[in-house]
Amino acid sequence: MRKNYMKRVIMTALMIAVVLITTAIPSSNKKSKSEIANLREWYLEYKTNESISSEIMNVNGIVRTQATRYLGSAFWFVYKNSKGEIKTTDASVGYRVRRNSDKKVGFVTCGHGLMLSVDKYVYTNSWASSSAVFGKIEKSIRNSSCDASFVSVYSGTTLSNQTHGRGGSKVRISTDVVTVKKGDIVTKCGAKTGVLSGEVAWTDESQYFPDKLAGDEYTVNKVICTTYMSKGGDSGAPVYKNVNGTYKLVGIVIGGDDLYSTIVMDAKTINKKLGVTPY
Repeated sequence: MRKNYMKRVIMTALMIAVVLITTAIPSSNKKSKSEIANLREWYLEYKTNESISSEIMNVNGIVRTQATRYLGSAFWFVYKNSKGEIKTTDASVGYRVRRNSDKKVGFVTCGHGLMLSVDKYVYTNSWASSSAVFGKIEKSIRNSSCDASFVSVYSGTTLSNQTHGRGGSKVRISTDVVTVKKGDIVTKCGAKTGVLSGEVAWTDESQYFPDKLAGDEYTVNKVICTTYMSKGGDSGAPVYKNVNGTYKLVGIVIGGDDLYSTIVMDAKTINKKLGVTPY
């Protein structure tokens, strides 16, 4: 009787051990690209396990895209919110630049959100099976003087200086930066709401922002307010002005609401703070 009892105990222990092994966190040993891809999906699905984050996040991309990225198009990144949860969200490509210190090529986008990135990479979509890494977040600023990031792109990615205009046409944005005043008509092309135009309502004033991703709030000084709407996903989008048929750069979207207004960070301040030059 005792012998059968002990046999059942041993068998039960073995079954538990098998379950624990098959459901345990993947080991930190070096893995293949397909295994890492599965880990990424697992990590985002459960969102809470920190012990495999370095294995997932320290890879230099599963697939590197070789497509052309247009200004105003969407990209995705992975961030950790104020609750410690790992999530994905999107933003818009702003305008293309070279970093002054080393001539590295990339683009400008918003600083909020990207400063929370857990792996510093940007992706072509929200981690679907076809997602590809196409750049790296080099520097993010979100303070009272600037809200912007510089994202470098890999050699396989081509950055266009065009964005999609009305009717499907492409608008070429000049490298010239223009200063706007109240009453000027400006246009933005964002990944979420597309192409919208409106007037400059005011300039050089301070704007308060609640940051839902970071779970805090901040104020940016000397920003521009325009009279067209923006939504989440439009952040970082290029804002430009038609000057005698040439579309000159004004800045990028850094905030707004669903009905009336959009807040713009001017390109001159961004370029100085990030140490970049449009090309």
